[in-house]
Amino acid sequence: MKCALLLWSHLSLLLVLILVSADLTASTSSCPSHCGNISIPYPFGIGKGCYLNEWFAIQCNNFTSGELVPYLPKINKEVVKIFLPDPEYSGERSIYGSLRIKTNITSMGCSNSSDQLKFGDPLNFIGTPFTSGRSNTFHAIGCNYKATLTHLEPRLVGCISTCDPKKMNHDISCRGNKCCQADPPSGIGQIVGISMEEFSSNKTRERGCQVAFLTNENRDRPAYPVAKFTDLQWFYDRQYVILQLRWAIPMTNLSFVNSLRCAHYEMLQYIDGINPCGCSNTDDGSSNVECACNDGYTGNPYIMVDVKVNIDECQLDSNNKYCRRQGGTCVNTPGDFQCVVKKNKTVPITI
Repeated sequence: MKCALLLWSHLSLLLVLILVSADLTASTSSCPSHCGNISIPYPFGIGKGCYLNEWFAIQCNNFTSGELVPYLPKINKEVVKIFLPDPEYSGERSIYGSLRIKTNITSMGCSNSSDQLKFGDPLNFIGTPFTSGRSNTFHAIGCNYKATLTHLEPRLVGCISTCDPKKMNHDISCRGNKCCQADPPSGIGQIVGISMEEFSSNKTRERGCQVAFLTNENRDRPAYPVAKFTDLQWFYDRQYVILQLRWAIPMTNLSFVNSLRCAHYEMLQYIDGINPCGCSNTDDGSSNVECACNDGYTGNPYIMVDVKVNIDECQLDSNNKYCRRQGGTCVNTPGDFQCVVKKNKTVPITI
């Protein structure tokens, strides 16, 4: 009797997984894959039934420019790009899921009222699947003031920007003269703000326009000329910068994560070729879960029926050439390849 009940339990679980798989296949296959020229991979989606939960719901808006622009209404931010996790973290990609959004700058003394401090509201992602990404850098542009990141106590992150008249016409870098920068700690958390205050003891000195912001622009690839680092008016007129966010699956969706049938690892860096995909808890204190295809596989780890195809590494000329140099032949294996060297056959000689 116990065996029969156990068998029925296993069959019921299998049926649930099949139904979830079929439903997800039907929904994602009919969902828009792009908003304008920006790819929208699951768990993000456009329209009912196309996203995992409301945090990943994308609105595809048509603004006055006539271009379709993806928008995350739950955090009120325009999306520039979405990345699935990539254990090889090449180029703009990172080992964790990330997205790039537009966010406002913080400014002081840039309007008609020279003493007016215009704070952007602190970025608050508490209770969401988002945190600040690790490739963001803090920048402050202007003369004689100190800018700091807030809500990071007891850690102190900031920099001081001064202005040396002798260097004003020559220095276009961001090394403290009219522009300074600082790297936030890796675990910046889910809430961060910006504070600005006068640094010079000369109260009569005119400060002029000052701006500060957190961004990952010009870190992965140039988004504007280096000379723009000291052109604060350009940043103020632009009114926004690009910020990297990290995203993961909330623990409230643990049944969804289990349905992916990925192996569990302590960290995504440690996933190996035995399994097509792996999942791990995030290391940012949010207790969320992130998954990635293993090196040697391709596909979307968040779609159970997405095959997570084993890449044929022997299709790469570099691997074939490597094996030929070893005197062997390239043979594709799950998540990897091997160079197989044929043993020389000995021919018996009769005397």
